[in-house]
Amino acid sequence: MKILYLLCVLVISANCYSQNPLSLWNSSWDNKVFDTCNTAKDVNYMTQREKDVIWVLNCMRSNPILFLKTVVKYWDYSPRYNSVRERKEFKNLTPYLKKIDPLDILYPDSLVHMSAMTRAEEYPSHRGHYRTTQRGKDNKCSCSENISYNSFEAIDIVMDLLVDINNPNYGHRKILTDPDYIKIGVAIRKENPGFIISIIDLK
Repeated sequence: MKILYLLCVLVISANCYSQNPLSLWNSSWDNKVFDTCNTAKDVNYMTQREKDVIWVLNCMRSNPILFLKTVVKYWDYSPRYNSVRERKEFKNLTPYLKKIDPLDILYPDSLVHMSAMTRAEEYPSHRGHYRTTQRGKDNKCSCSENISYNSFEAIDIVMDLLVDINNPNYGHRKILTDPDYIKIGVAIRKENPGFIISIIDLK
């Protein structure tokens, strides 16, 4: 009986523990100070991957220089982009992150999450930021929206929007590093093996 109890405790502990997604990139992210960036850990309306997006984004906001040195310096995403590191958008991300100060972290909000979820539910029937379904129109959240396609891991979703390829104004990058935002919602929807949409709404 005692052995069975211990096994149950171990299983529960393993399921409850979530490692910082950036720990795989550098052990510096194991510092307990970055546990505070995991602001979505206790919410019950997001998947673990959606929570991890918030964790990664908050780590970047709290220490952009460390993020630059340990993640941006080595990140590549050949499944999505060919020679992404040679793109001008990728190259100018480095000086951009060097000049910004540490930012306040973001906190999950159920209404902002609902905004992201209703947007994700409408894909791929139509594209754009406006809502078409009644469920989407009924959502009254006035949010700034970021859409990433066919990136599934938290780090790839955040990096895709920070690099912001083919967006001459770098709108997604600016939104994710805007100090005025305090609330966040994330929704990831996998329609089929060849289509994944990730929505990050901030308010």
